Amino acid sequence: MFIYNKLYMRQLVGLGFEVKSIASGDLDASSATILLEQTYKSFPLLAPQKIKPQIIIRSLFWASTILACFIALWILATPEVMDMNRTLHLVFGMFILGPGIFAVSFVLGYIINSRKNITAAIYKRDLFVGIILFGIVASIYGVKHSRDENKRQQIIIDRNYVLAKMRAQSEAELIQRVVDNPRHNHSAIRELVRRKSKKAVPVFIKCLHKAIFPRSCAEALGKLKDTRGIPALIKLRQESRHKFTVKNALRLYGSVAVPAIIRELKRTKAYHRIDYISLLGDSKDVRALKVLGELYLDPDHVVYDSEAASALKKFGKASIPYFLKARDSTNWSTRKSMIWNVWMLVVDKHLDRKKSINYIVVLINDPDRRVRAEAVRILGFLKATSEISYLRKSLETESDPDVKKESSSAYYSAELGKGFLHCGKRN
Repeated sequence: MFIYNKLYMRQLVGLGFEVKSIASGDLDASSATILLEQTYKSFPLLAPQKIKPQIIIRSLFWASTILACFIALWILATPEVMDMNRTLHLVFGMFILGPGIFAVSFVLGYIINSRKNITAAIYKRDLFVGIILFGIVASIYGVKHSRDENKRQQIIIDRNYVLAKMRAQSEAELIQRVVDNPRHNHSAIRELVRRKSKKAVPVFIKCLHKAIFPRSCAEALGKLKDTRGIPALIKLRQESRHKFTVKNALRLYGSVAVPAIIRELKRTKAYHRIDYISLLGDSKDVRALKVLGELYLDPDHVVYDSEAASALKKFGKASIPYFLKARDSTNWSTRKSMIWNVWMLVVDKHLDRKKSINYIVVLINDPDRRVRAEAVRILGFLKATSEISYLRKSLETESDPDVKKESSSAYYSAELGKGFLHCGKRN
């Protein structure tokens, strides 16, 4: 920096003498112009300078190095942060790698600019400081990693000790531990579930409303599959903050909870029904299939037809009769969703491609333009040769421009599929 300031002052003094010579008349106009142009080009602050790659490299180097140091200090100040989020290990490692990469760039830059000038001095200084900071940050991370590894080993030892201690206790002692503090006794809850303790079910039900986070007790009820816990879980569902806890617990019940869910589906609030519809689909119970089919075809519950259709698709081939009945629905959105769901059954290999074409071509002449457009679009996806005649007829008779555009696209897509089919037969 001192060398740079010395050079700056020398040029500044030279510029002053040149201005004095011009002002006193010692130089004519042409000589003064040439002298000023040369001075302008040689003066570092006045001459237009391009942004060199070295400046960008230096900026990135210092930014990454300083940020890595800040992260290191933050982790040392709050060690529990690294324990909560493993992603920070990766982020921290990247910031350690960053200064290392830029240090290599500085080595190359120093070799290229090895002359004894200002650039070489700056590179040498930055490289020296960067290597020191890189070593400090890497050392901090190494110490933290070894400390975490020791802590992890100690946690494993403590966990094994706690499990052995829980298994040595009686059922009554474990239940009492849950009653005393249900929030922090996950080991006792897991041990009771492992023993399939029916005596613990009333305790788990009471703890659903006592604990701030009732997830462990709810999952325990779901794994035990005791019907006494279902009404308590449904009651807990009325609080929106426990929505996912109750949903996961009822999913663990499986088909055992289907009758209670069906009863609740008919009397619950509208915004709660979507979760219950999804649970009925996950259960794959025959009783749920009938309810979902009726809900899908009911014109008064059109708002749930997409959720009911998604749940029906989980039943595979058993859901086909309900989708076929949707062709006669008075609601256009139900008829349109039927086309897409039939296509998804073909994709999931629950329905034959040729049969699906016979189910869809009926809706090419539907009175609603949106249903017709969806029908020709899905026929284009099927890429079979048998529906080309239907698409050609739709292309000739259709009056709506949007539907005609879909028909044209589907027709050429089907023709392309036919050409590939013939090429395959020749080969």
